[in-house]
Amino acid sequence: MRRDSDCSCHGQSQNYEALFDELQYEGTVTGPKPAGKSGVVVAPGTTTPMVRFACLWKFPFKGTTMPAEHADLVTRVAHLILASRNFFNPITQVRLVGHTDDRGSDKVNIDYGRKRAEDVRKRLIARLDALQPGLSQSVTIVADTGGESAPLRPHSAANAAFNRRVEVYLPRNCQTFFAQMDLRSLPDTPILGIAAHPNITDKALRAEQVKLVVGALVRRRDARAKMAADGKVMGAKPVDKAKTPKLHAAVQALSTMQLELFREYFGGKSIPLSIPGFMTCFERFANGQLRSPHAAFAGAGVGEPEGGFFFLFAEFAMLCYDTRIDWRIWEQTLPSLIAPQEIFMHVYHPTPMAPPPINAPLPAKGPVKTSLDAYSFRNFRPIGGSVVKGVGQSDSQRINKLRTKYRGMSFLNLRKAIAQNMLRAQNMR
Repeated sequence: MRRDSDCSCHGQSQNYEALFDELQYEGTVTGPKPAGKSGVVVAPGTTTPMVRFACLWKFPFKGTTMPAEHADLVTRVAHLILASRNFFNPITQVRLVGHTDDRGSDKVNIDYGRKRAEDVRKRLIARLDALQPGLSQSVTIVADTGGESAPLRPHSAANAAFNRRVEVYLPRNCQTFFAQMDLRSLPDTPILGIAAHPNITDKALRAEQVKLVVGALVRRRDARAKMAADGKVMGAKPVDKAKTPKLHAAVQALSTMQLELFREYFGGKSIPLSIPGFMTCFERFANGQLRSPHAAFAGAGVGEPEGGFFFLFAEFAMLCYDTRIDWRIWEQTLPSLIAPQEIFMHVYHPTPMAPPPINAPLPAKGPVKTSLDAYSFRNFRPIGGSVVKGVGQSDSQRINKLRTKYRGMSFLNLRKAIAQNMLRAQNMR
C-alpha cells in the first residue's frame, strides 16, 4: 500500500499540566532547520516543533494559483486555528513552503515557490477572517520557498506535478494530531475527513478499508461488552487471513497508516513511540479538552470522542495484537488507549458526574443499564460557559493515578482492564 503522503516505555510525566505539546519532544532543535524525512521543522524565530500537515500539490506549470481541490484543507486549517483559541496553547504559527519542479533557473524557481506560498497564505487569511473578523491577526503565517531544491519525489516528468506544491506546517500538538487522524480515516466526511486530505492517493479504497474494519471492531466491541457484563474476559480473536483476506489486508493497511501517523507525532530516538506524549493526547481527548464546537461543525463532535466508538481505539490495538500485525508496537500503545476509558466514560455518559476514586469497587453484574451506544459527544455538559471544561472530567491528580495504575500492567491484566471498564461503562449508574 502506498503511504498516505510523501509528506508524511510507560512513564508518568512530572506534571500533567506540563503538556507534551511544548515540553516533551525528543530531539527538539532550537533554530530554523529544513524538514527531514519525519517532516518536522521548527518555526522560524521559535523553538516550537512543527509537523508537515499536508502537501498542496499539483500546481500548474508556471502557475502560482492554488488548485481548487485544496480549498477544503485550507478551511480545515482555519478551523484548527479558530478552535485553538479555546486552549492555553493556541496555534500562533503556520509555515507555508512553496516548491517547484526542476524546469527553469534556480532564481526563477525560488520566485515561483514563494508566490505559490503567498497565494495559499492569502487564501488562509481570507478564510480565517471569514470565520471570525480579525482572526488572522492572531497567527503569524510565514510564506517561504524552497524552489526546486527539495523535491518531494525525484525530479522527472512524471513527478513534476507532485513537486509543484506548497507544504503546510502546523504545531505538532494533540489538536493537530487528532485532526490529522480524522483526515486520514473518516469516510464520507467533507472538510474533516478523507475527502479533504490532498495526499491520500486512493480515497475510495481508504474509505472502503475503514468501513470494513470499523464493522469488525464494533462486532468485537459488542461481544466483549456482553461478556464483560457477565463478568467474563474475552480471549484472543485473530482475523483469519485465509477466511477473510480482504479484512486482513484492510487491518494491515490501517495499522500501517496509523503507525506512520503516530511516528510523525510521537517518534522517539530509542523506542518506536514517545509514550508519555501519546498518552497525554488520548487523555485530553477522552477528557473533552480538545473540543471544537464551532458553528460550521455543529453536531459533528469535532475534537472529541464519538460515544462508544471510543472503545474502538483499544479494540483495534487488541485486534492487531491478536492477529500479530505490528503487534509489538500495538502492545506498547495499549495502556495509553485503555486508561483513558476510565476518563471518557464519566464525561460522555448520558448523565455525566464526578468520577469515582481509582480502583473503586466494580458495579454489580446484571442487566445492562447503559448501552455503549448511548455514550455521545452530545452528552458533554459545559461548566461556566467554557468550551473545554465540563461535568465528569478528571483532574490532573486522578489522571496521574491512572498512569500509575496502568504503568507496567501485563498484557493479561490489560485484557481484564478492558472488561472491567466495559462493565463500569454499562452498569455504573
